[in-house]
Amino acid sequence: MKKIACRKNLVDLSGTQRDALVNALLSLKADGKYDKYADQHDTYFGTAHGNPFFYPWHRKFLSNLEKELQQYDSDISLPYWDSTQQQSATELPWTSSFMGGTGNPVSGPFEPWGIRRSLGASSSLPSSGDIDDDRNLTPYSDHWSPAEGTHGPPHNWVGGNMASVRSPEDPIFFLHHCFVDKWWSDWQNAHPGEDAYQGSGSESPGSAMAPWTTTPNDVVDTVNLDYIYDTDPPRIENQTAALKFIDIPEGEETVRGVVFQVVTCNTLTFNITDGPGAGFNTPFGTSVTVDPGDGAVSGEVIVWISYQGTNDGDSASGSVTIECVQTGESWVVPITANTIGRPTVGVALVLDKSGSMETDVGDGRTRNELLVEAAQIFANVIQEDNGIGIAAFDHDANKVMDIDVAGAPGSIFGTGRADAIMHIANHTPNPDGFTSIGDGVEKGNELTTAASGNFDETAMIVFTDGKENRSKYIADVSGLIGDKVFAIGLGTASDLNAAALNELCNGSGGELLLTDTIDPMDDFFKLSKYYLQVLAGITNVDIVTDPENWIAPGEEHRIPFILNETDISHDVVLLCPASEVVRMILETPEGYTIDPAFASSSIGVTFVTGPNFSYYRVTLPVVNPEGVASKEGIWTAVLKVNEKYYKKYLGSLDNNPELLNQVAVHGVRYNLSVYSLSNLKLTGTLSQDGYEPGAKVSLRCVLTEYGLPLAGQAAVTADVTHPDGTVSILSLAKVETGVYEAQVAANISGVYTAHVTAEGKTARGRNFTREHIFTAAVWKGGNNQFPTTPDDPNQSVECLCGLLRCLLSDQVLDREFRKRLEKKGINVNGIRECIEKWCRCRLDSRNEAVRLTNDIKTGI
Repeated sequence: MKKIACRKNLVDLSGTQRDALVNALLSLKADGKYDKYADQHDTYFGTAHGNPFFYPWHRKFLSNLEKELQQYDSDISLPYWDSTQQQSATELPWTSSFMGGTGNPVSGPFEPWGIRRSLGASSSLPSSGDIDDDRNLTPYSDHWSPAEGTHGPPHNWVGGNMASVRSPEDPIFFLHHCFVDKWWSDWQNAHPGEDAYQGSGSESPGSAMAPWTTTPNDVVDTVNLDYIYDTDPPRIENQTAALKFIDIPEGEETVRGVVFQVVTCNTLTFNITDGPGAGFNTPFGTSVTVDPGDGAVSGEVIVWISYQGTNDGDSASGSVTIECVQTGESWVVPITANTIGRPTVGVALVLDKSGSMETDVGDGRTRNELLVEAAQIFANVIQEDNGIGIAAFDHDANKVMDIDVAGAPGSIFGTGRADAIMHIANHTPNPDGFTSIGDGVEKGNELTTAASGNFDETAMIVFTDGKENRSKYIADVSGLIGDKVFAIGLGTASDLNAAALNELCNGSGGELLLTDTIDPMDDFFKLSKYYLQVLAGITNVDIVTDPENWIAPGEEHRIPFILNETDISHDVVLLCPASEVVRMILETPEGYTIDPAFASSSIGVTFVTGPNFSYYRVTLPVVNPEGVASKEGIWTAVLKVNEKYYKKYLGSLDNNPELLNQVAVHGVRYNLSVYSLSNLKLTGTLSQDGYEPGAKVSLRCVLTEYGLPLAGQAAVTADVTHPDGTVSILSLAKVETGVYEAQVAANISGVYTAHVTAEGKTARGRNFTREHIFTAAVWKGGNNQFPTTPDDPNQSVECLCGLLRCLLSDQVLDREFRKRLEKKGINVNGIRECIEKWCRCRLDSRNEAVRLTNDIKTGI
């Protein structure tokens, strides 16, 4: 709601408010900004008097002063002197602390101004009957002139400066004319069917009133000048003819609002007195109150109604009756709704199989093994109605499998999940493979395009561990980037061209996540967590919490997480090197237990386990055998070690003494992530103004509830891990309702990881948490333009290599010539091998370095 001024009778102001007005007037005078008002009134006296401009000219004149006074104190509004009631020359407004009384000069705060007054020495003040008689005159052309005549005697009654054309020299001028302006407002309220202004020729409604370009049409409504009067009736306009909930997905609750445009100085309460009917709810209560405080407000009052999707094809109808208590007005608004199936998404995994994927990450696992593990978890956790397909790329790309419906875990209907898990397990790097991300994107686009008719949305996840060094490049296929595109980069800032990868994601609704160097101790689950976060982004679910720890035999870890009325369903995913070692159960807010046995026999609860993960998928509410329903409140994931499988796991680590020692000392590491399909969402973007050290990284996070900016309280912070391992904590500032922002300088080359946590309360006052990870990278040369095929930096090397290969080919060197060279001790095949090694080294120094090292080890 916009705060505007409520102009009141001066006797209704508090002493503090009158003092504030006096101080602002004195400040305006001291700053040399007050005297111009007397000058203008003098110069344009003929424009402002004796014609229809009388009312609108003075309205603009007063508004200009009021707005200048508000520069000193935003709470100031001009009061009016009701000269029909306040007729004593010794009481307000003529007290020594306010306007001062008779004198030459007057005493009181304005004595230094040299103002002259002779209160009551001549003329008399109007009566309320005089004002009423003027108000009854219609149309405007018959009203303004008598009103101008009625306004004159108070000028003469005050006398002195007020009785001259320079009357604004006395500040009482503005309080008197505020009362006169109120006459016009009262006349408009009394005669709503009349033209608010009438004039012709140079005084027409659209004519400029010198010295301004302002016209009467611009000022007929006081709200346009940001004020109303305390006696103005509240303005209430219903702007919602009907509420329509169109195509609401199954299980999702959304809101629509009955919107009233309101202008008022007084408190207004809107109550639902009937409805909204079966199938509809009032998520924020059945009453809305507008309290303008000591001023006035102008803006929207919204009474919210919600509808939760039931089953595909269902519809509902009803109506809601809303009454304003203070005015007695009532409105009936019809409501309709329909439910559709939850939108499905077909996902293409685009996986790197270049030679560098064979590199060890430092704990005995190769990059490819990390990828296989993480991508399989993704395939296991993806919801059953969604689809999954795979493409792989090195310097070429190939389709591994079309996008197919995932199906329930273990289901024979929809085998996409099982097929994907098998293909991911067989994903094998090409030792001689280079990196052509553009080829991979092109192949992924073929998959999503082919599947677009089978799913409501499509998305692509591109995984790579290196820079592009073969065409096609990302820039070559930018026109193919459509639906959500996510990218995961495994490696350091110097390994990856984050600028090019960002090009993939920006504007698509996806995001880029960078791992940096994988630390075997601290980053064991990082890649898997990234894949799960991407899955959350693709399927529009939110991360509630994401803790990581070690658990030893005999310990019980209790991990609480908060669900509230906005949550529809949730997944609790446990990542563990050997899932059978750690047993997970859930406790509801009422203390009931959800375990695998409960899940196997209940409705809406699924438990799935695999080699290195297990998860519960829970649709809310959960009803236990006693009929108790559990939904909102504090849930708890309870973890314990199965000692039998723990010993078995220890025995499997004989060939990895370092990990064996860690497990023996600390126990088993795990990560627990809770994801919620919810009407309370945290979305965000990370942007950077460059990719060189010194770049500014900006975080912007948005919290919404039922699709609206979060009205409840929230605190949003980010733990930012810098490339040197230091951590800084940022508090994101609330820049508008539901929107939080912060910036950090990226001064060191490397990857920056921001773990954002939002904590707060819903509109109903219930607690919530949300989390998200963002990454950024800077490096020397980061702002260099990334390659496209026409300006391929390797093109000249490729041409030279092509020439050398041609010169040493069998077509050029026939068998007899090669024999003669060999007799001279020249090994042609050896030369060919050396040229190939040089070409590979120049075109992909990182991959070739691995191969050369292996050659040296094997004696080649």
